[in-house]
Amino acid sequence: MPVKTLLTLDDLETMPDDAMHRELLHGALIEMPPARSDHSDLAYRIHASLAPFVAAHRLGRVYIEAGYKLFEDKQTWLQPDVSWVSAARLAAPRVNGYFFGAPDLAIEIVSPSDLATDLDRKVKAYFSAGAEAVWIVYPDTRNIHLFEFGGKGSQIRTTGAILTAPDLFPGWEAPVIEFFED
Repeated sequence: MPVKTLLTLDDLETMPDDAMHRELLHGALIEMPPARSDHSDLAYRIHASLAPFVAAHRLGRVYIEAGYKLFEDKQTWLQPDVSWVSAARLAAPRVNGYFFGAPDLAIEIVSPSDLATDLDRKVKAYFSAGAEAVWIVYPDTRNIHLFEFGGKGSQIRTTGAILTAPDLFPGWEAPVIEFFED
């Protein structure tokens, strides 16, 4: 069996800026082509729904493609498509301009190049690093899988549902269909 070289954030930062989207998951390099416009539109619509509510209620900040160094070992650096950092955590020191630890909410939009095993490992890594929730958005099926920390389980929201997150954003709600249609 071939030996796989594990990389660090230092290695990642020296890679060329060639439009590839790169992350590190426990030292393994994940490379994806640039996001397609429909992927970016979906991230924008999710951000546009959450950000005004979060700002109005002073709950923190919602980001598109912010970088997070999850652990001290420098071998896991992820960039969720959309993320939320609570107001309490915004004041925490950052490491070389990156957030340390997981966002309170990480939202990953599934791309054709995503592997199910990588998505599963990302969910576990986000929770291990302190995330409260992870949403996996499936554009092809128009479903959102909601995972909550602490064994609260998971749920699926389809286009006929109203998405809420009472533990994170009390009072916020959005029809799931709005994320998938212009």
